[in-house]
Amino acid sequence: WSTALESSIISGPWLVKNHRTGKYDIIVQDDENALYWINSDGTIEWKKSLNQPITGVVHQVDLFKNQKYQLLFTTISSLHCIDVLGRDVENYPIKLPENTDVGLSVLDYDKNRNYRFLVPAGTKLYNFSSEGNLIQGWNTHAAAEEKLIQRPLLFQKNGKDYIVTSTAEKLLILNRRGEIRISTGVGTTSMHPWSLKNGDIPFAERIGGEGEIQHQNWDGTSASHTHNLGELKGVIFENYGKVVWNDNTVEVRNEEGTQQFTADGIQEVYCYPGGTGLIRTQESIQAVNLKTGDVYGTFTGTHAVAGRLSQTGMPVIIIRQAKSVICYEL
Repeated sequence: WSTALESSIISGPWLVKNHRTGKYDIIVQDDENALYWINSDGTIEWKKSLNQPITGVVHQVDLFKNQKYQLLFTTISSLHCIDVLGRDVENYPIKLPENTDVGLSVLDYDKNRNYRFLVPAGTKLYNFSSEGNLIQGWNTHAAAEEKLIQRPLLFQKNGKDYIVTSTAEKLLILNRRGEIRISTGVGTTSMHPWSLKNGDIPFAERIGGEGEIQHQNWDGTSASHTHNLGELKGVIFENYGKVVWNDNTVEVRNEEGTQQFTADGIQEVYCYPGGTGLIRTQESIQAVNLKTGDVYGTFTGTHAVAGRLSQTGMPVIIIRQAKSVICYEL
């Protein structure tokens, strides 16, 4: 199906669970800052005006622990929580202490839905409770004088919590209080995100300012090296291998061998745990299987998300194309 909106899309698409139907629906925002909820059949369920563009990504939370889900996201200056009917949850939106261009992350340390919402804003990292209150005792100044550029992620290993974020200079590994847990090295300035490799001894890598791979060990040591593809644009660790890419090649390497995919002018690669990968260029999306090497097809559009709209449904790709949201079965 294809659904036309009133204005060009600037954010999304995101797949979100509809607890009323049990299916997955679609969220996008247009250049008039209107937020749309589109049902799994392409019908626009509601439209909600926002004052600003969304920063980062849209999350879902079960704020009241009753299997009913809310949308959670930031705009430049506010933290928003919206229910399935498009209504603001009580106390939201919340004015942020400082503007953010990074967005937020949702942490659930003990998988009990006692959420923490972490928002990088300039050089500070703010920590909110589910009720939207700032957490007392949290250190907001771990980045010192450097601007934060990466949404935090929670990494848990051997009973310990590691909150991972980054400046352009270095990786930051924090504890639950926002204090430095592991001292890290400084590499070439880069805006690329870090990816974590979970092993007996974890480590993290990202692409440096000169296309090299920056490597950070969990013992605090760090190094960098070049790759056989030359100057890289991204690196991601998945359960099926290490994914790297440059302007025209995506390489997936594991113990069994190497897969390569080609496209002109690669801007971003999105990886999914099952093996599906989306290779985004300026005007098209190539859908592939990064595990098997299969190519599903190339689609016209600027951004996309892959998944299923129901538990028994076919895999689909949801693409944004100017003013339209388009759904294809893979």
